[in-house]
Amino acid sequence: MHEKRADFYLIFVMALAAIGSGYQLFWSDDRPAGERSGTPLASISSFNNTVKTKSGTRIAWRDASVKETLYGGDQIYTHDHSDVEISFSDKTKVSLLENSLFKITVENEKPTLDLKSGLIYIKFSNKKSNFKLKLGKRQIEINSKNAEVQISKEAGTAKILLVKGGAEIKEKDNKVELEENQLINLSKSRPINELAVLNVTLLGPAAQSVIYVSNNRPIEFEWFKTDKISSTRLEIAKDRSFKQIIHQREYQIDSVKLEKLEKGHYYWRIVYEATELKQAGFSEIRSFELRQDHAPTLIGPTDKSVVFLDPESNRNELNINWIKKGASKFQLELKNENGIKMVDSIGTNLLLKGPLLGKLSLRVRSHPEERKDSPWSKLYSIDIKMLQLPGEVTVDFPSENQKVTIPEDGIITFKWKQDAHSKGHVWYLSRQKDFKELTLKKFVEGAEFDWTGQGRGGFYWKVNAIDQLGRERVSSKYHQFTLYSPPVKVLGPLAFSFLSMKRPDSPLTFKWQGRNSGRFLIQIAKSKEFLKTLVNRELVGGQFEWTSGAPGKYYWRIKELFSTEESQFTEAQYFEIKKSAPPKAPSFKNIPSKFNIEVEVDEEGGFSVLDLFISPVHAQKIKSSVTLRWDEQENAKEYLLEIYSDPQMKKGLLKTNITGPEYKWQDPIRGKVYWRLAVKDHWGQVSGFSGPFEAEMV
Repeated sequence: MHEKRADFYLIFVMALAAIGSGYQLFWSDDRPAGERSGTPLASISSFNNTVKTKSGTRIAWRDASVKETLYGGDQIYTHDHSDVEISFSDKTKVSLLENSLFKITVENEKPTLDLKSGLIYIKFSNKKSNFKLKLGKRQIEINSKNAEVQISKEAGTAKILLVKGGAEIKEKDNKVELEENQLINLSKSRPINELAVLNVTLLGPAAQSVIYVSNNRPIEFEWFKTDKISSTRLEIAKDRSFKQIIHQREYQIDSVKLEKLEKGHYYWRIVYEATELKQAGFSEIRSFELRQDHAPTLIGPTDKSVVFLDPESNRNELNINWIKKGASKFQLELKNENGIKMVDSIGTNLLLKGPLLGKLSLRVRSHPEERKDSPWSKLYSIDIKMLQLPGEVTVDFPSENQKVTIPEDGIITFKWKQDAHSKGHVWYLSRQKDFKELTLKKFVEGAEFDWTGQGRGGFYWKVNAIDQLGRERVSSKYHQFTLYSPPVKVLGPLAFSFLSMKRPDSPLTFKWQGRNSGRFLIQIAKSKEFLKTLVNRELVGGQFEWTSGAPGKYYWRIKELFSTEESQFTEAQYFEIKKSAPPKAPSFKNIPSKFNIEVEVDEEGGFSVLDLFISPVHAQKIKSSVTLRWDEQENAKEYLLEIYSDPQMKKGLLKTNITGPEYKWQDPIRGKVYWRLAVKDHWGQVSGFSGPFEAEMV
């Protein structure tokens, strides 16, 4: 039982150990640089395609990253068509080309470059640098300044080629001063001072060069060969092992120009034969990159712009800026009324000095000394003028001490006069006249600014003109104004309402909509100054009825009453009360043509049949009448009734005014009569008469 428990603990401990070992070997090292032990030696400045790094004793490789810090024991590997550039603290740069394996070690706090296989290219800084190089079992020390060295190591062979400058090479007690285009072959046990003979020296394209091309410009390949060389073959490949050769051809000459090479990385070499020596060989390998050359981009001044010179500074100069990667020297073409001028510039900026006034065309390109046939940028045209300074701004609204009521949409439009020489304005708003604390500050191009009124009470505002160089100039005088709450919304009668009233006692209804207090003050007057009011009344609610009693021109306004803030009247609403139109001549339908005379006996006397024929005394005791009826007419106060005995309406029988739509005619005559009606409205306006009606009284 105890043995089984001991076995269990042993297995558990071994499993933990295995996990720890696996983590150390295979887990990606994602620790930040600050957590790595040791002294930082270099960092990755750039790379192309697939580059892997590995830290210390770990087995796991990870993708390289720009600015990644490298320490002692770190390794770098480049895959096919890949490369990486490493920067050391003394600004020496080491490029590792494709299919190369490289390790950095530390000895006496100095880096040692351990090239396992492949090709590296070292560009020493302008300071004297010392690097140790490990090539298999051989330890080499290189001391140099501004030199460029190419080092290769393949199976059983290592070479050091000085491409540019000079360097001191040391191995133990041996040392040699290596000059340009000299080669040390470290195969087997050859001493370093036994320099190899270069039968072919490659001149261009230079090692690790970047060539910018445009418009299929040909690339020149140039080399130098000794007299012992009988034939040369140029080979250009996409890979360092020359398995992907894109061009190979024998040439009797020492240079050739090739066109239609695509953009990308290339390797080239010369394969030669020396008949006298009965041997064939290869030159050293050179790598280069072809990139598309793009024209610079002008960024200032902009095309078709107007550039203003400042008269106050007396600086008659123009600052020209452009963007272009990968170039350091440029050429500008300047054209004005005096002709064309070419100007060289270092960097992407040129300060052009005057006299400069007038029209100017300009364009820029990479300098032909650096890039042959470099394309020009777009041609820019500018107009250079002397700056005219704007004057003091004059404000229009709100004016000094103006009372401003926030309109229904809540927007207050500030207005001022635009200066012809200003580029824009800076609008200021503050509660304080010294403007130390701002409520709002805005740049405005035009001469108006819409502000959504916030707050109530007193404010100060001003406007500063901006000159064409973007500087604030003379300020306007500050103006104080008072901001009031939004007015009551008038619903009716609205301004310039013309109201037709049918009668003097008809009430006129005033309607409005307030905010929330519910208390209002209404005023009605005959003048818009409201010096003498017809109505001045406090109300509750949103409606008021008023009887004018007479036509005329009136004004009314209203304001809401608050306990905590002052309010303003609405704008005076003009309205006019008019009499309704005069009535038209009445028109009647179904007027009977025959009326029966009604007869009544007087209450004071009796009635006898003989009274009809004999006694006039008895006749006075009898009353006769006819009731005339018609359709009631709209807005009629009275009716004017006329009755005639002839159709020409000349022999009048009756004229009277009646208040209703009927009339009882006393003692009418028998026979035919002719009658008509007119209407009189409440304003006293009388219509024309209706057509006469013929009636038989029986």
